[in-house]
Amino acid sequence: MLEELMGSVAHEVRNPLAVVRGNLQILLWKEDLVSQHPGFNVMMEKLDSAMELLTEFLQTLKPQLNAPAKTDINAVILSVKRLLEAEAVRHGHVISFELGGKTPPLLISPSKLIHLLYNMCFIAFRYMSVSGDIVISTNTYDGGAVICSVTSAARGCRPDSKEQDFCPEGMDQMAGVCRKIAGEFNARFEIYPYASQGAEVVLTVDSTIESGQQSRQADC
Repeated sequence: MLEELMGSVAHEVRNPLAVVRGNLQILLWKEDLVSQHPGFNVMMEKLDSAMELLTEFLQTLKPQLNAPAKTDINAVILSVKRLLEAEAVRHGHVISFELGGKTPPLLISPSKLIHLLYNMCFIAFRYMSVSGDIVISTNTYDGGAVICSVTSAARGCRPDSKEQDFCPEGMDQMAGVCRKIAGEFNARFEIYPYASQGAEVVLTVDSTIESGQQSRQADC
């Protein structure tokens, strides 16, 4: 029900944006408004950006099969890139992506992977009380292990030290959801809080569809 409501709201927002853009195009045809054309073009660019964001949002809300499938983790991250960037800005952060080359396909439900990725970002945000930099990265290591990490750190500071005793309110529940999802495809979920501001949230998938899956305990 919530997904249907959010989808309806997104459609209702996108429709008036399309009307405004159409009227700006009509104004661009008027020769007596040539001096205003640069401003119209800027407004149309902003509207196009908002429309793209809403389109990605609607795409994310589409019903998706929960059955495991061959999934490219980098492709999934890029499919929700704009939404993650917008959420980072809302929290006062700047987000960047360091996706390492071609990762082997994973036997994971794409919709659950998106759910897990959102939660990983929210956890990284919660460990920050000031504006900071967020980095989402992926790497593949020997043996087929794929690691996806979301790292948050205070702007201008190097997150050199880690400690395990700092935990924001409500973090246990969110981490529990992440561990549950990760456990469904034999992955390990971990949180490494930094001594100052920020944390490293890591998802390690030890098995690809080529090498077969092996059970591994997930802990935080």
